[in-house]
Amino acid sequence: MLRRSLGNADGPLHRRRRAPVATLSGPGVLMNPRDRLAPARRLLGAPTTLWAQPSTTRTRLRERIATAHVYVDVSGSMTALLPHILGLLLPYVVRREADVYQFSTEVVPLPLGELRSGKIRTTLGTSIPCVLNHMLAAPLLRRALVLTDGYVGAAPADLAADLASRDIELNVVLPHESQWASDLEPIAHSVTVLPPIVLGGAR
Repeated sequence: MLRRSLGNADGPLHRRRRAPVATLSGPGVLMNPRDRLAPARRLLGAPTTLWAQPSTTRTRLRERIATAHVYVDVSGSMTALLPHILGLLLPYVVRREADVYQFSTEVVPLPLGELRSGKIRTTLGTSIPCVLNHMLAAPLLRRALVLTDGYVGAAPADLAADLASRDIELNVVLPHESQWASDLEPIAHSVTVLPPIVLGGAR
């Protein structure tokens, strides 16, 4: 689910696009301070009446690495589950393929160091509008994953409409121990249920 939602290094994260780049073209009579060879020609006694002219060319540039947002529900009902699932996110954060945020009634970044140590900050309640507002405030966001037990409340109609108009792909992941999908299913691109957590060493 994480690979499908967050992408991989061999896929669209490294697309190249054509874009105009400033360059210099052939000589002309207009003075151009960007012509760095002009002082050398003057010192060598060469004619200084012609200057390289500014121009543009289109070339392939590497796009910014696509970053997905992962929102982890840190409300009180998730306390027992988080130690078992936070580690799944580490490889994607290390490769800078995902930014992780924790949410309860507000959204707060979950930096790599705190993710490693399992240190979370919560207000104990749960509110999906704060997550949707955070998504909509990120102009480049295209994919997001919400890891929750599902009890987040229904999305307000206006935020759901804005999410659809932005074409943001929202993937929901639920633990086996809590599979309440009704709140997020109407706005989710996909809903995935994790395998059960088996304590005592076996998985």
